[in-house]
Parts: sequence; structure tokens; C-alpha cells
Amino acid sequence: MRRLLLRIALFSLPFFAYGAVVVVLDPYCFFNLTTFISPEIKRGIAFHNNYALWTVLYYDHQSGPNVLLGDSRMAMFDTAYIKTVSGMDYENLSMPGASSVEVVNLFWHIAKHHKLRNVDIGLNFDGLNQFMSRDQVNATVAVEANPLLYFTSRDVVLSSWQIVQKQFFGCKISSERPSVSKEEYWKEELDYRGTRRLYNFKFDEGLFSKFKEIASFCRKNRIRLRFIMLPMHDDAQQKIREFGLESDWRKFAGRLRALAETWDFDYPSAITANRENYLDPFHLTPQATHLVIDRVWAPNSLALTNSETGGH
Repeated sequence: MRRLLLRIALFSLPFFAYGAVVVVLDPYCFFNLTTFISPEIKRGIAFHNNYALWTVLYYDHQSGPNVLLGDSRMAMFDTAYIKTVSGMDYENLSMPGASSVEVVNLFWHIAKHHKLRNVDIGLNFDGLNQFMSRDQVNATVAVEANPLLYFTSRDVVLSSWQIVQKQFFGCKISSERPSVSKEEYWKEELDYRGTRRLYNFKFDEGLFSKFKEIASFCRKNRIRLRFIMLPMHDDAQQKIREFGLESDWRKFAGRLRALAETWDFDYPSAITANRENYLDPFHLTPQATHLVIDRVWAPNSLALTNSETGGH
């Protein structure tokens, strides 16, 4: 019997050791028991490997009543600058690479567990493509409910290993795009992202109805909901025309306004004509987002009605 217990103990030892390492490193701040690894290092690695797991666990530990939701376009927004303009603290829960399905599911998760006051959702027409339905948020909620899934997560294993490489061996863990000229990168993004998002585009009415449900919930619970259509560069807007979607694109802002306060910046303007305002045809520079923040979060914007909002 003693020999059997010894064998079991020896067999279990690697698993206990692995579990201890995960708890100490804790790449997604699930346990928050140690400060051995800085949050900056963790985020730089873990967020890239699984943005949904990082975002859900982070917000559930650092909750606040004001949130930004969206994809990589909304992720560029600087919450410190929003506070300078409006005096309000925000958590930016936007997730680069996120689908609108994930934005919807993230909203319902945080609304279920936290008291919300202001919710600003970055939502553009091209985000409502029926063929873009990836969802990592619900899988993340399952992990949060069952710690054993955290230990068996491929992304937890990968992030833990990369943290060890960076922390102890000084390895560079880079998720940045290859070093190419802005002109080359611009063309690549326009051709790849534009085609991927718009080829065989079919507007997802079912998903749009989910945003209707969000708007209804916010009205009933006195949560101020705003939709922000971020400005794509003129080149990206031309892609919409090339795929024959201009009519539906033009109607989209009106459909959003029927749900909640909507700020439409996605139309030809001085902002969209200037490449210096963009990292690529779809993403504003952090500095250019200040132009949007100045408009949306300026103190006098609080008095605007639905009929007065929007870019044009």
C-alpha cells in the first residue's frame, strides 16, 4: 500500500509542479495571489494569445461603471484622455480581432455581474457580416466558472511559457507586424482586410437584433448607451462602394439611431481624407482618436438628443 501511494505521489508530482507554476505566473490574473510578474508583461503576452480571456478576467477584478466595447478600432481610444475631456473614468474593454458576436456576449457578461452607467460601443457597418461569427467570450466565461479549465487551457500554457522566456531569459516576445513601409502595409491591409470583411458580405440581421436587445436593456436599466461609427479612411470607404454595399452602408447609421444615441463619423470628411490620421485604412492613430473623443465626450454632448447626434 505504501509503495502504491508513493507511486501515485511521484506520478502526481509533475502536475502539482505545473499547477504551482501556473498559480505563480498566473498569466491572465485568474487568482491574483502574487505580484511576481508585472501586469504590463502579462498583458503584453496574454492579451495577444487570447484577448477574450484577458478582458473578461481583468474586468471582473477591476470593474467600473463606464466601459468602452468594440474591436481594434475602439481599442485605440485613450481612457486617460477621455477623463481629461469628460472627467469620467472608463475601462476600455475593446478587443483587437473581436467579432461583433463577441462584443454582444461580453456586454451581457459584464451587465450580469456589474452595475453599469455608461456603455459606448464602437460599431461599424462592416462588423455586421454574417460570416464573421467567431466567439471566444463564452468559452472564457466557462473557464472563469471552472478553475480546472484554466490549468488545461492551451493559451494559459503558451502564455506561461512565454512569460518565463521573457522574465528569466530576456527573450523578445513580439506580436508586432513585420517591418514594412507604411505604403506597403497600407496596401496589404486594404486588399486583405477589405476583401476579407466585404467579399460575399451579408448583413447579419440576427446579430443586429442582439444590439436591439442591448439597447432595450440599457433603457430599462437607465444605462446610457452610445454607438460610435468610427471613420474609415476614404480608401476603405471606396472598398465598400466597389463591393456594391454603399446603399446599405449609408442606411446603417439611421438604423443605429433608432436604437440609441449614435455618433456617425464614417463618411467622407477632412479626417478620412488625411492619411496622417491613420495607421492603416481602418485604424485611426491614437492622436486622431482625440478628435472623436473631443466631440463625443465634450461636456455639451451630454445635452444632445438623438436627432442632434451624428456626423452628418
